[in-house]
Amino acid sequence: MSEETDYKALIEDGDYLSIISQMLEDARNDVDKSEGSLLWEALSATANEFVVAFSGFKPYVDNSIISTADREHLLKHAETYFLKPYDPTFAVVEAEFICDEGVSVDIGSKFTYNTIFYTVTEKISDTTYHLQCDEAGTIGNRNFGQLLPVFSLQGFRSANITRLLIPGEDEEDTEAFRERLKRAIAGEAFGGNLLDYIEKVNSIGGVGDCKIIRCPRGAGTVDVILVDADYNVATPELVQKVQDELRPLDITEPPELDNCGTGLVPIGHDTIVRSATGVDLKVNFQLIFDDGYSYENVKDEVENSIKAYFHDLIVGWGDINNYDDAIQKRYSDRFITIQINRIGSLLFDIKGIHDYVQGSISINGSNEDLNLNFDEIPVLKEAVNE
Repeated sequence: MSEETDYKALIEDGDYLSIISQMLEDARNDVDKSEGSLLWEALSATANEFVVAFSGFKPYVDNSIISTADREHLLKHAETYFLKPYDPTFAVVEAEFICDEGVSVDIGSKFTYNTIFYTVTEKISDTTYHLQCDEAGTIGNRNFGQLLPVFSLQGFRSANITRLLIPGEDEEDTEAFRERLKRAIAGEAFGGNLLDYIEKVNSIGGVGDCKIIRCPRGAGTVDVILVDADYNVATPELVQKVQDELRPLDITEPPELDNCGTGLVPIGHDTIVRSATGVDLKVNFQLIFDDGYSYENVKDEVENSIKAYFHDLIVGWGDINNYDDAIQKRYSDRFITIQINRIGSLLFDIKGIHDYVQGSISINGSNEDLNLNFDEIPVLKEAVNE
């Protein structure tokens, strides 16, 4: 083959026709290249061997490049830069206990919800305790209901998980880690700049996304607005956890300027963490049903579809998944818009719904698209068929 042959392309394509076409092109033009000729027969057999050889080369080529490496080899690339995927984190829940008078549950006591185990980590009041899931990951996030003690507890009556405080997260996804590794190599996040803040906040367990507000109270001030790992309003406990890791302080009004660099943020940064504000939304519509269907048949799917739409909007709301927007647009210009027509298309796609009355869809009483503020996220409270 000639020096101009694109070997990388041949290895990536790796198919017989590409290879033999390149070989015939490289042969002298005064030789018979027609199918069945002596040259063609010789090159055909050789091309088949190259197909086998190139198929073996391709994984090595792919894994030598960060953009195409599989997870195993991506981790080896990352070792060069002392990076690794974020570890899975443990869910923290709140539970209400009923015990005999004067009986207290010991820190470290273990309880189970089905096959999932939780350990008591903190007593909030005589009846309220915080527990951490023993198994890392999202498995501890969805368990709401009765807890049973692993060992007999004198005076214990009952306990129920009532609230998810800090969602657990699974080990960092391969593609998310790949993008983070690329950003680290590019060296764009450093010294407390915007991307540095995004990376630091994203590294804290329980955080799903954030929005970094630069200089809201003058030079050196930064506001961090959070949603949790399930893309819901962050609990006060998660906000406090992130605040303590970024810049520990006792939040007062106005915030005390204790910028001594004891957290992750640089010395001199007055960083305040808060949750995104959840806006309760009531969606109304008039549905036309197929024969044999009523709203009771489709209500759950309607609500789940609208919630999924809101979830997708929140995923695209913050800075973690939108670096370019975070850099190029003012935070006040980046907000969630809930579209009436989009809700209509969701309703139309649900089995059992034939159509909806035009103009009947409203959000909190308005038939117009709804623009939220930059620090607000939608929360579906009710979906009503009138």
